[in-house]
Amino acid sequence: MRRNARVIHAGKDNLSASAPPGVTDDSAAGYGPGSVWATAATLYICLDATTGAAVWKDISAVGGGDVTAGSNIADHAIVRGDGGAKGVQASKSTISDAGVVTHKDGSGNAVVITPHATQPSISMLGDTLFQYVPGDDFVQLGKAGVTIFVPQDAVSAPLAIAERSSEPSAPISGDIYLDDGTNTASGKPSFRRYTGSAWEDIARLAAKNRTITKILYIEDPVAADSFPIAFLADDVHMVQVRGVTDVGTVTFNIERRTTDAPDAVGTDVLSSDLPAVAAGASTTAFAASGVVVAEQWLNCNITSVATSPTKVWIALEYTID
Repeated sequence: MRRNARVIHAGKDNLSASAPPGVTDDSAAGYGPGSVWATAATLYICLDATTGAAVWKDISAVGGGDVTAGSNIADHAIVRGDGGAKGVQASKSTISDAGVVTHKDGSGNAVVITPHATQPSISMLGDTLFQYVPGDDFVQLGKAGVTIFVPQDAVSAPLAIAERSSEPSAPISGDIYLDDGTNTASGKPSFRRYTGSAWEDIARLAAKNRTITKILYIEDPVAADSFPIAFLADDVHMVQVRGVTDVGTVTFNIERRTTDAPDAVGTDVLSSDLPAVAAGASTTAFAASGVVVAEQWLNCNITSVATSPTKVWIALEYTID
């Protein structure tokens, strides 16, 4: 038995071998559990010296490796494994003495996580994405100018979203903001969404492809009567116009008139006048393929009356584009 500084084992060692140990480097050859076998590049230890079935383990990498020197790693840098002989290497991420963690990519874009006793935050590319605001018990989401405040209690208003008069710069598809009416079709505050090529009013999107029916009822109609039926805030396609009287005939057309001149003569929407009778009448024949652009009035003009009708009902159907 041989005693070394910290290892006690039965059997010999081979510290200048030219090849790795094999199954026959066993107890019969003088080796035992704990025996050390070293080549120029590798260190082995014997785990089992059974004759003809010796087991040796490569322990070269255990607790070893050329760990990068401290002088090569910047102060506050977060190290990472390199998958090679050095073991660790510097990264582009840091953690400050105050615990602020900064993660960067190869282009210098950073996400910063800032711990704080009352106002922890997460920011990216210089904009605050999240911050807890204890004074009002709010969580702030978003960057300056387009901030959403989410209350932490049921008493506070659910959202406080600031209106803005300019469209956000460099938008991406799906971005949403609240316009103060400067850029909306209606001139009123509305949420707007970026499609990837243009901004559009969400309120108008909800109305798209809906079919609207407007009804006009007139008592004692006479020729030259003129009545407004609807004001169009959106582009529409006419679908059908119907007319029915109690008795007799009322012939009419539908005109489109400009926003600022609802009393002026406009342009016929129907391809020809429609005679409404007691049995009812309808048409789907329209001028300009039935297309009427937004910001116009639709007006019913009676061109003639016959056989003393006292009532007429007119129904107008159109689909919002």
